[in-house]
Amino acid sequence: MISPFMPFISEELFQRLPRRSDDAAPSIMVTAYPDPEEFASYRDEALEKRFDFAYDIVKRIRSLRADYQLTKTKTQVTIECADEELCQLVKNFEAFILQLTNSSSLTAFVAGTQQAPAGCGIVTVSDRCRLFVLLKGVIDIDKEIARAEKKRNALQDQVKGTKDTMEKTGSKMPEAVREQNIQKIAQMETEIGHLADALQQLLAMK
Repeated sequence: MISPFMPFISEELFQRLPRRSDDAAPSIMVTAYPDPEEFASYRDEALEKRFDFAYDIVKRIRSLRADYQLTKTKTQVTIECADEELCQLVKNFEAFILQLTNSSSLTAFVAGTQQAPAGCGIVTVSDRCRLFVLLKGVIDIDKEIARAEKKRNALQDQVKGTKDTMEKTGSKMPEAVREQNIQKIAQMETEIGHLADALQQLLAMK
C-alpha cells in the first residue's frame, strides 16, 4: 500500500520479508496490488458503524466548540443515550472522544435516569442521543448573545437583499444564477435557524 508513496523504503522492507513461495515476485515493483476481496474476512462492519457513531459525536462537539470559539478551553461533556447499550458504546469510546474534542470529562447516562447539568449547549446527534456541553462559566453569555444576534441580523439582511434582487430582476436573471441564489438563501435560512436555537440556549443560561 505504501509503495507508490515510499518506493525505496517499501522495497527494502519487501526484500527483508521471507518469501511466501519460490515463484513470488522478485520485487515489490512488479507485485500485484492487494485485492480488497482478499481481506474481506478481516472487515468488521459492526465496529465501523460504532466508530462512525462515535466520530459523529466528536464532530458535533467540535462544531459547537467552534461556534463559541472555544479553541483551548476544556469543557465538560454529558451524553444522554436512549438505552444502556448505546450508553456503553459511548463509554467504550470515551478516551477517543475526550482526546479529539479537548474535553475535560465525559459522562454518559440513560435518558430518564438523571438530568444533564444546567447551562449547557445542546446538540442532537440522533433520535437516540443528545449532547450537552457545559458553557456556563466558560463563555461570556452576554457577549455571545450579542454576537449571535448581530450575525443573525446580518444574515436576515442578506436573505432579504438576495430575494429583493431576484424579484427586481425577474426573468432577466440567468437560470444558473437564480439556482445559485436559491441555494444560497436556503443555506442562510438554515444558519439563521441554528442561530435562533443557540440564542434560545444562551438566554436560558442567564
